[in-house]
Amino acid sequence: MTREIHADTLAASLTSVIRPFWMVSLNYDIGTVRATSLPYGMDITFGGFSWYSVGDLGTISKVKEKSDHSVPDIELTLNGIDPTKISVALNQYYQGREIVIYLGLLDEDHVVIGEPTVLFRGLMDNQTITLGDNCSIRVTAKSRLARLLTPKASRYNNETQQVRYSGDKGLEFVEQAARKDLSWGSGVKKR
Repeated sequence: MTREIHADTLAASLTSVIRPFWMVSLNYDIGTVRATSLPYGMDITFGGFSWYSVGDLGTISKVKEKSDHSVPDIELTLNGIDPTKISVALNQYYQGREIVIYLGLLDEDHVVIGEPTVLFRGLMDNQTITLGDNCSIRVTAKSRLARLLTPKASRYNNETQQVRYSGDKGLEFVEQAARKDLSWGSGVKKR
């Protein structure tokens, strides 16, 4: 996957001292959880949204890019989530929802340099939430390529057509046509 890296971020990455940090966006139906690995109290604004700091973000597995067209998975754990903010993830439908992982750099004054780079953009697959004094979310995600490789459940029949376009009669007789026994070439007179 080709990544666009902001010119200021690229220049900062070549200096002798770099201060990297992670950003993770988990999109749910009623809201988005946006967290960074910055120390507590260093919330930032990026892309017009507030990203809250959780200190020790947790772990992110290696992003494996494969040339054999198989679908890479990634697993991440967010630690130190505020119990009031974890309520967004509870009782929400999450499968197939978008997850984005960024890598950013800070300058010596702890200001974001350039724009964070997207390292992974995919779809949430499994989620485990641990509640307590130190709440955590463990998410397994698949590349967006997974959606292309998943067979579609819809069929070209009248029932599916009615669900999508109620009252449409375009596929009303398609099942009868599929079962119709036709003998090609019979009854044709030879000259």
